Amino acid sequence: MKDTLQTMRLLLVRHGESVDNVAGVYAGSRDSALTAHGVLQARRLGTYLMPSRDGDNDEDSKSEDGLRPVVTHVLSSDLQRAVRTAEAIVEAQAKKRTGDDGDEALAVVQLADLRERDFRSGEGRRIAGSGSSSAFADAETREEMRRRAERFVDGHLHPLLLVQVPTQQTVVVVSHGIFLGVLLSVLLQRFASSSLPAAPVSWSNTGYVELAVGRRQQQDVELAVTAVNNVEHLQGLRKTRGGIGSSAFDAKQQTVDSFFRPAAKRQKKEG
Repeated sequence: MKDTLQTMRLLLVRHGESVDNVAGVYAGSRDSALTAHGVLQARRLGTYLMPSRDGDNDEDSKSEDGLRPVVTHVLSSDLQRAVRTAEAIVEAQAKKRTGDDGDEALAVVQLADLRERDFRSGEGRRIAGSGSSSAFADAETREEMRRRAERFVDGHLHPLLLVQVPTQQTVVVVSHGIFLGVLLSVLLQRFASSSLPAAPVSWSNTGYVELAVGRRQQQDVELAVTAVNNVEHLQGLRKTRGGIGSSAFDAKQQTVDSFFRPAAKRQKKEG
């Protein structure tokens, strides 16, 4: 984006691993829960995106003062696998952020327009042996998804990207693999400052596409892709054996990583 001021960055994030991901079934509108492993993935992502000096090797994601740009907005599909992923990002951020009107709590904005493709009669059917999802005659079409994506961009995202801010900030969108591909296509066709990717983009669980958001004075937004399916935050994360990691997350149970925190920190949290 030559001669363009970068004002913020935009992250398009896929939700953490869900129960239906593990089961290998079509799950668009089905409200599938995160697995225990999916929760760990989401927490890893939240920590990775914290506005700190951690991850010094990731220079492209930092502002001039050496800090990761603070997350100022989190928009999510209203399906729980996306909402729980988004909440992990919010929880990892500072409890308050300072705005023009004082301190405002960062919260997840839940939107039905960010849901996954609705497979309708195909919902819950096993992927293996069902053939292509296009075999479901009543499944939501790409054009229907595109209309949802355009409605989201016009009503929610574009106004945020137009805001002039004194420091670099981050807008996070948490959604689903198929729909994110449609959303990215809409964004690049409208605002790309360079040629479009030659191949379709795929998202791993909690993987994200990063876009630099810029604008010339008195002109509209320009976007440039700076990272595709970034999963650096998952380095070293291993799935718990014995089926525990693949089971639905139970908030009453401690996750494996909690046992490796210093005792003082655990006691403070439990108090």
